[in-house]
Amino acid sequence: MAMGFNPYDPMNKSEYMTYMLPTDAFISTVPIPPANPSPVPADPNSPQLSPQLKEDKYYKFDGTDDGQINKWEKLKAFAKGSTYNVLKTLFCDDKGFSLKRTALTLGGAALLGLTGPVGVAVAGGVGLVAGLTNFVNACKLSNTAQHDSDARVAYEKLGEASTTMGLSLFGGFKGLKFLKNNIKFAKANPASNFTLRQKVHKWKLS
Repeated sequence: MAMGFNPYDPMNKSEYMTYMLPTDAFISTVPIPPANPSPVPADPNSPQLSPQLKEDKYYKFDGTDDGQINKWEKLKAFAKGSTYNVLKTLFCDDKGFSLKRTALTLGGAALLGLTGPVGVAVAGGVGLVAGLTNFVNACKLSNTAQHDSDARVAYEKLGEASTTMGLSLFGGFKGLKFLKNNIKFAKANPASNFTLRQKVHKWKLS
């Protein structure tokens, strides 16, 4: 036999039964969740996830971010470093084209030209040492790369260093050749009474 509702039974007690409609006093006791809850802080002991690679139209992701890239990707990174990166360094900063960086580059080239063959030869030697140092550091970075992006940066730096060394060798040898021509010309024309500065500074190309 079904029993009717007994309002005196403790099991049938409820706020919603006592108050058929929620009162303001009852509503004020209900916590309201914030609209923008604060993020739960990450557990420092939890495993760290590798950063996701951003889409790159120049490089192609091989599916595994393990610091190993194929020969074609290495070649592309080397080519980018030896051409695009070198030119970008001469005329651009982190924000893009820079008049200040361009002015410094052109001013340095003009100053180097005024120093004559000796300055060109010395600059070539300094550039060769710097390029060789960067090449060694890039090799170390390539061997210890943990992510594909590290490996690409390493091969770009290898390209930059190779171009620097090549241009330094070319400039250094040209400077020495011009200096040798100057001294040879001065010896062949003793009546001209060349000073030491004229012997090492004047541009005698042939």
